[in-house]
Amino acid sequence: MERTKRVRSHYRVQYIPLEEMFTSQELMDLRAAFDAVSMGQDFVDREALQNSFSNLGIFPSEEMLDELLNSIGKL
Repeated sequence: MERTKRVRSHYRVQYIPLEEMFTSQELMDLRAAFDAVSMGQDFVDREALQNSFSNLGIFPSEEMLDELLNSIGKL
């Protein structure tokens, strides 16, 4: 199942609107989290992204971060 999620993540990121993937409360929480680490910028650098995941108790490998960034066209 985990492999299928990873393989399909690229599709989900590109074709499913955020409003369908998250509740309105989750979207507000994501915006607040982004604002907290972006320091007023329109982007979050790799280190800030990794720190944000760590603060959530998620510890992605370098390869997973690369896959995530690649899937959204940022690598």
